[in-house]
Amino acid sequence: MHILPIVTKLLRAHPQLDVHLILVDRVIRLVEEGIDVAVRIADLSDSSLHAIRVAEVRRVLVASPAYLAERGVPAHVSDLLKHDLIAFDSFALNSEWRFTQSGRPSIRCEPRLLTNSVEAAIDAALDGLGIARALSYQVDAHVRAGRLRYVLPEFDPPGVPVSLLFQASRRGSPNVRALIAAAQEYFRSGKITYSANLPASA
Repeated sequence: MHILPIVTKLLRAHPQLDVHLILVDRVIRLVEEGIDVAVRIADLSDSSLHAIRVAEVRRVLVASPAYLAERGVPAHVSDLLKHDLIAFDSFALNSEWRFTQSGRPSIRCEPRLLTNSVEAAIDAALDGLGIARALSYQVDAHVRAGRLRYVLPEFDPPGVPVSLLFQASRRGSPNVRALIAAAQEYFRSGKITYSANLPASA
């Protein structure tokens, strides 16, 4: 959704540049796998890698207006236990959904639908199957179009940084510098947003 537009702009601006774009949902080892730059959405542990923070996203709850009209809008985290939940299986530690800065309150998630695809989880929410948890950038366009609504945004946990990681020895590489500059420009333009306060009709 966001990396390909950056790469596309780079390729158009630099006709001699070749890019090998790998899109995987796992932590990669830059040195061993020969990767120049990785994009990571997580709080980063200390390492020998350099990191440049370019954006922030949030873990959010969403549901379709039709589902909320039929089942009601939760007023508190505990109300989620009365709802059909849609879970992405690598998105929660010990099957818990945690909220706010402290990680409390939390609920043991017993999903009606558990999937290994965040796209499938979002599609199920769009189809009115229940309440899903996703990252804000993954659902923002649906919220803006009125296809989904944020649920309990006041309980959202803190934002998660989006960072570019690279080896210190690669900082001087023209390719790495060009990608970093393009990513910083892209994210400064507000391509990743979080619009919890949008009205339901927005």
